[in-house]
Formats: sequence, structure tokens, C-alpha cells
Amino acid sequence: MERRTRSLRTELERATRRGELAKASELQYGRIPELERKLAEATGKSAKAKKSLLREEVTRKTSRKWFELDAHSRLAIAGRRAREIGKTGTAFASACRWPG
Repeated sequence: MERRTRSLRTELERATRRGELAKASELQYGRIPELERKLAEATGKSAKAKKSLLREEVTRKTSRKWFELDAHSRLAIAGRRAREIGKTGTAFASACRWPG
């Protein structure tokens, strides 16, 4: 379609140079815009489909990464808490001994 658009533009230039104004106006305001609209529509549809697939893939990968990160974070936090409880628990137990 792009090749056809270029050939129509070349034909438009020739018609304008020759003074064939009816043909030039038909090309400039009729056939070329119609072909460009079809080309844009075809390109837009394929671009939208690619964008949709890309969006789905990115969503899938990021959600998996967030889940892995979340699981890793939860384990790390649990480990830190366990160590803190172990340290404070020992200190607390030795501080709370009954004199005797």
C-alpha cells in the first residue's frame, strides 16, 4: 500500500505539472487520502494487537516478579523477627530472673 501511495503522489505531481487539474484534484482529495486511511487502519489494527499482547505479557511477568519479591520479603522479615525475638527473648529472660 505504501508503494501504491508513493506512485499516486508521483502521478499527482505529473498531473499538476501538465495542468490536468481534474485528475490532480481527484488524486489529492480522493484516492490518496482513501489509501492513506486504509493504510493507517491496517497499521493501527496490527499495532493495537501487538500492544495488547505486549501488555498481557508484561502484566504476567510483573505480577510473577511481585509475587516472588513479596514471598522473598516475607521470608526475610520473618527471619529478622525470629532473630530479634531470640536476642530480646534471652535478654528479657535473664533480666526477669527471680532473685534467689
